[in-house]
Amino acid sequence: MKKLHILSLLLLLLVQLINAQPNKRTNFWYFNDSIGLNFNSGVPVEDFSGMVHSHQGGASTICDTNGSLMFYSTGKWVWNRNHEIMEDGYGGASFYPGTQGALCMPKPDSDSLYYIFTSRHYESDNPMFYYIVNMASNNGLGQ
Repeated sequence: MKKLHILSLLLLLLVQLINAQPNKRTNFWYFNDSIGLNFNSGVPVEDFSGMVHSHQGGASTICDTNGSLMFYSTGKWVWNRNHEIMEDGYGGASFYPGTQGALCMPKPDSDSLYYIFTSRHYESDNPMFYYIVNMASNNGLGQ
């Protein structure tokens, strides 16, 4: 029951944040095997520059309000806009993200902080947790 309440709260937060953000925050999508889509032209254009591979699960991306890629994550890995692993962007060898690897969201009332919500696919005391990404670090590449 507690998990249902937490998931309901996160869903409500997600809906409110999506409605509050310009649509360009979601202009890049990355899937398995380095396949991606770029929606900046108004139609989806293939993009093969992503670093997500099939054994890493699903990925979440986030762009700035102009549609420029900021970072993306599988929950275990975080890549910056240059498709390099972000500083402190590795969850460790013992971390195995669940089916929905990650969800990237801007932190309300902040221009530089972002959340990455993630879960583990096995039972633990805390199966859901988050990272905070500071995009003001490393000359805008984040940490």
